[in-house]
Amino acid sequence: MSSIRICCAAASLLLAVAAAVPAFGETVKESQPLMGGIVDISVESSDRDHGHELIREAVAAGQKLQSELAADDESSDLSKLNAAAGLAPIAVPLDLYRLLALSQLMTRSTGSAFDVTIGPLVRNRRTISGSDHGPHFTFDQALSLVGADKIVLKSGKAGLAKAGMSVDVSAVERGYCLERMAAVLRKAGVTKALLQFDDTAVLAIGPPAGEPPFRIWIARGKSMAGSLLLRDRSVATTRVRQRGNGSSSAPIVDPRSGRFVEADRQATVLARDAAIAQAWSTALVVDPDGALGLLDEPRDVEAVTFDERGAHTSPHFIAESQWVALAGAPDFPESDPVPPPQPPEERD
Repeated sequence: MSSIRICCAAASLLLAVAAAVPAFGETVKESQPLMGGIVDISVESSDRDHGHELIREAVAAGQKLQSELAADDESSDLSKLNAAAGLAPIAVPLDLYRLLALSQLMTRSTGSAFDVTIGPLVRNRRTISGSDHGPHFTFDQALSLVGADKIVLKSGKAGLAKAGMSVDVSAVERGYCLERMAAVLRKAGVTKALLQFDDTAVLAIGPPAGEPPFRIWIARGKSMAGSLLLRDRSVATTRVRQRGNGSSSAPIVDPRSGRFVEADRQATVLARDAAIAQAWSTALVVDPDGALGLLDEPRDVEAVTFDERGAHTSPHFIAESQWVALAGAPDFPESDPVPPPQPPEERD
């Protein structure tokens, strides 16, 4: 009888230990069109069907946000806000309200090198080029309408203080979208996932302690600048190329002067929040020296920039990101292929 009791106790102990150890999961991957691009999501789950279900829920949150921020849809909440410029504030969805509040904060943090109220400047440029037939503003008129301090936020309502103002969130919407999708996954208990819009915005959930971090490759032109490691962090890269130099990137404007950036520049930013990383990467392309100088102060944001004078980093970027620059950077050959950011490893 005693031997039977010992065996039963041992079996119970083994069952308890097995229950305490999580199942060895597999990586589920999907790519979906979103925010004018493709979002790739890799989630580690103990069950493949459940993994796909989690991804669908995350994408649904992103699609909802996309419908609220669609600048080319007159029925979107952002379009309604822009149409009501100069009038009383209107009720807006919580995500748009939060995004506007974050944008105001980022304008102050970056010394106004980032600002979502650049809509009139963008429209002025399009009007001159003949691609926009909306209300025409002179350059001075357009510049006078810029300023995040003119966004009115109060009790769930948002407004734009001056008629003619408009908000353009294209420089920050993908990062915010990744954060919203990641929130869905974290709430469901996901501890290891990688979400990315090409290599412009990447967010890592985990990996848990004891597992190696994600290695992310950063491209420059058609080559690689180097790689960094991500664990519960985000990275965003903004690029602009000199006009007529094969550029396909969206134009970037300095909100302070109204002048568009006409130089080959790139900024990669590491931060806890993907939207904050995107905002800073834009600011660093607009004003490499000034914005990088602001990162001398502790902000939990680190960056590497590339411009006509070479590569530059914030004080702790290399240590925080474990950055590994490739030989010859920043003068890279234009023929080398660029490896994509690495998702969680597949497991049998």
